[in-house]
Amino acid sequence: MSWIYLTKMIKKLILLLILIIPQSLHPLAKYAEEFLNLGLGARSYGMGGAFTSLADDATSFYWNPAGTVQIEKKTIFFMHSTQFKDLMTYDGATFILPGKSAKKALSIGILYLNIPDIFDTRNAWEDTDNDGLPDADEIDYSKITQFNDSEIAVFLNVAIKKRDNLFLGFNVKYLRKSFAEFSANGLGTDFGLVYIPMQRIRLGLNLKDITGSFLLWNTGKKEFIYPKLRTGVTVIANFFFITESQIHLSMDTEIRGDHRLLSSQLSYKSINADFYWGMEYWFKDIFALRIGSDCGAISTGLGLSYKGINIDYAVLSNEQLDNSQRLSGSITF
Repeated sequence: MSWIYLTKMIKKLILLLILIIPQSLHPLAKYAEEFLNLGLGARSYGMGGAFTSLADDATSFYWNPAGTVQIEKKTIFFMHSTQFKDLMTYDGATFILPGKSAKKALSIGILYLNIPDIFDTRNAWEDTDNDGLPDADEIDYSKITQFNDSEIAVFLNVAIKKRDNLFLGFNVKYLRKSFAEFSANGLGTDFGLVYIPMQRIRLGLNLKDITGSFLLWNTGKKEFIYPKLRTGVTVIANFFFITESQIHLSMDTEIRGDHRLLSSQLSYKSINADFYWGMEYWFKDIFALRIGSDCGAISTGLGLSYKGINIDYAVLSNEQLDNSQRLSGSITF
């Protein structure tokens, strides 16, 4: 497969992305599915989220829908994460079923976010003096209640091997959010591509919410979700010519058009971008060390792999809030 052919394919995909999103979807909801930006798996977490081009494990459906076809055996995956000193929990599970010909794969993944014990003060304050300020004698603490915020995403993924060095994949995802008396349901789609132009270089592309995902609330409000383009490149090398060791150097770029002018690393008018860097060192395909940068936040991680059992652990630093920890594992059979 030539570079010219690949370039033409990417141009067609971007053009398709522009054409299939009707103008009636604007204005769109900037943070409608924000919890899906938390990533999946401790391995990628330790690499700062730079995983779009690598995407060769049970979390591939999330990072790049095309990656799951690289998994040759049935795989069960799980993840547990505590974010910002137990402020919220974030969990995931996956089952991957490879095709008999090794050219197709089917997988299903579930993500679940829960923020417990949120105080509801809406009925606790009565502005008796009409000054718009909550004075101490105006607050009835017995009327303060609590609720949880829960968010769920279910992914159905199909991936195919077009050539030995070209993989394509597609996700259909169901979304549900609920907090207090409010709830929403929605649907979305993703498209991914992995291309390996040479043995030690991998390229990845993930078009998230390519058809304009949405959430429909029980209040009647409908939120449309911005499409996103994520690209990645991975370079594979040996460590000081030690053949039993291997290093993965990865970089991802995510481009959005949702006006995140202050929260993004780079922005121009309505377009903004964030960058992710990661390094993974494997020794004898058994022990791994990882370090990365997730939009400037430093992450570190460890990994063990033995006879089809994989366990990964990672920590992501945060200057304003406490660090986040993530544990994940998978069994291949």
